Amino acid sequence: MRLNAQEVNTIKKLAIKFFGKDTKVYIFGSRADNKRRGGDVDINVEVFADDEEKLFDAKTFFIVQLRAVLGEQKIDVVVKNLAASEKLPIFKVARSEGVLL
Repeated sequence: MRLNAQEVNTIKKLAIKFFGKDTKVYIFGSRADNKRRGGDVDINVEVFADDEEKLFDAKTFFIVQLRAVLGEQKIDVVVKNLAASEKLPIFKVARSEGVLL
């Protein structure tokens, strides 16, 4: 994985802050592959949530805080609500190729 320890800790800490302590966070895409270069930071957050509006707000605040701490770089976040029945293809890719933080 091409993130340093400080970046990993920041992502985990902020995910817990905004999504809760039972949140699982995966890095996927080019940053999960040590053989690749460049690329944005692709993050998959898995959480149980009963309020989609609060989940949307949490995602927004999470991204804003990540950019404030990690600097202006491309950050993509997908949030899978495990309480919902969404089965988008991106979730399968994120889980199969992702690295659990």
